[in-house]
Amino acid sequence: MVNPATNPTTTKITSLSDFVADFPQSKDPKICKLAEDFADRLLDKECEAKECIIDAGHPHPHAKDPKAKVCKPADIPELEPCFQIHWGDGPKDMIETTDTECLCITACNPYSNVTFKDLTVVISVVTKADGTPVPELPDGTPSVYIKPAKFVCFGDLPPCDPHKPDKQSCLSRELVLVSCGAKEGDYCFKILYCYSIHFDLKGVEKFKLPLCAS
Repeated sequence: MVNPATNPTTTKITSLSDFVADFPQSKDPKICKLAEDFADRLLDKECEAKECIIDAGHPHPHAKDPKAKVCKPADIPELEPCFQIHWGDGPKDMIETTDTECLCITACNPYSNVTFKDLTVVISVVTKADGTPVPELPDGTPSVYIKPAKFVCFGDLPPCDPHKPDKQSCLSRELVLVSCGAKEGDYCFKILYCYSIHFDLKGVEKFKLPLCAS
């Protein structure tokens, strides 16, 4: 017999009492998550079997039929962090063909009601301005490169404060640009970045409950 506490998806269990019968003996580290998921499925099935449905003030945006099964992507605005590179210890500082320069990559959040969560930047290799690879040194090392060469983690970038517009919500990380016997000219590097968007929202709904005489 299949143990319902270790594999509830393969058994025909109709109550939580059956599921928890062998709960204390289960050695599955995910048993609490399995129990929660199983309880959710049972409750969903019981609620779907109810005959009457009362919509709130804001019913499902894609369906006139309350029981319709609809899933569509939401229209999400393009919200992105802003990036800058800061460098130079003085007005006459220059990046030379043989040099080690500390750069700061700064990410800013210009929105007062949005958090950019888990912002991670992937650093690409340095190339010449036309996109071709930079010349290599005799040992195979690129004549211009950036460290760290993989990715930079910013974590969460909080919202800005609308009451303090001069104080931006920004985080900075340090990069090092190394050039060794490079040719004079323009170079570039790209960044790729990943993040999720978090909104702090709230809402109020009202349900009308019709009561008839007993």
